[in-house]
Amino acid sequence: MSPESSEQDPFPETLWTLILAASAGGAEDSDSSHQLGELAARYRSAILQWLEQRRIPRPDAEDLTQQFLQRMMAGEVLKSFTRTTTRFRVFLCTCLRNHLRDHLRRQDALKRGGEAEILAWDDSISPEIAGDAQSLDEPFARAAAVSALTALSQDWCAKGWGERFAELRPHIFGAPEAGDYAASATRLNLKPNHVRQLVFTLREEFFTCFRREVSATVTADELNEELRHLIAILGRCDLESLQPS
Repeated sequence: MSPESSEQDPFPETLWTLILAASAGGAEDSDSSHQLGELAARYRSAILQWLEQRRIPRPDAEDLTQQFLQRMMAGEVLKSFTRTTTRFRVFLCTCLRNHLRDHLRRQDALKRGGEAEILAWDDSISPEIAGDAQSLDEPFARAAAVSALTALSQDWCAKGWGERFAELRPHIFGAPEAGDYAASATRLNLKPNHVRQLVFTLREEFFTCFRREVSATVTADELNEELRHLIAILGRCDLESLQPS
């Protein structure tokens, strides 16, 4: 995949830039809070994995993820958020660290028989946090890929090509072995050259969906750089097992 190989959609505004603009204006915007919550919810699996990487038991991680998404949806973050030059991926990690900090402080206070003071979320991006955001990179990239696969699956199913998508999906990420296209052609009652063309189309459309998904999380001028970063991460992952949600 190449960031420049897809359709050249103009991205004068992205979902993330709209959210940033609302926060910079200082006004309480319920729509922006809702958009932020929905954007975070699309990366629920990445949030859950990040928490589990920090040895939070699965049931607690599930609860913390749900609480975190509710807090995002309620607009508590936007009330104090002032920074306008960070990517959503880094911002998400910063908020997660604050959320986990609050949870651990509450646990510690309960053990001591007191109540913890819940501190206001600090949205500043320190070098430590920016570096720690790398631990969210792979879960974030995989979640974006799953969202793209889901959108692509819905598109092909809407065209009546659900069977084709199910058969050819593994070829999106992996190079075919000898006889793979012929076997798929037999199962789909198509010619191997037609299968080859469909796989090419499927890969192009996947990248278009992936680009669209990532575009919601950065400013327009950062899009290609973010795509290169996430594609490089996906290149080190086992993607053939990815399934649409």
